Amino acid sequence: MSNARRNLLLGAGAVVVAYLLLVVFWAVRPLEDAVPIGKNADGEPQSQTVECNTLFASSVRPNEPLPTLDSLPVEIAPYEYNRTACRAVQRDARRIFALDTVFAVLLATGLVLLALRQKPGPPAPLPPTPPSSTEPLVSTASMP
Repeated sequence: MSNARRNLLLGAGAVVVAYLLLVVFWAVRPLEDAVPIGKNADGEPQSQTVECNTLFASSVRPNEPLPTLDSLPVEIAPYEYNRTACRAVQRDARRIFALDTVFAVLLATGLVLLALRQKPGPPAPLPPTPPSSTEPLVSTASMP
């Protein structure tokens, strides 16, 4: 096997390993969402971190209530969740995972096809064959 073919196959193997690492270390972990909840007394935007299910789960969050929000003085609008928690995060994570999957499959397939399509180099020359012990080393026909 030529070096170029071997390197292409190693590259395809590296793509597969990187994809498996992506699945193990990112895709199966619970997601988190920073949900906007309003502005504090200084007018700075605030958010609340909410733990979500993994991108493979059918529901976006565990069946538990959202974290309670701190109360503010009466003159400031109370904190409230400004959007549904975890829905956008899980949707985006699924899209990214689908794109990563398509990219990894296309890249690995392309590298394997390219490796298989590479023309092998010229065959190595055969070593000279040593004379066999049954053949005479010198031709006796030309001797007087």
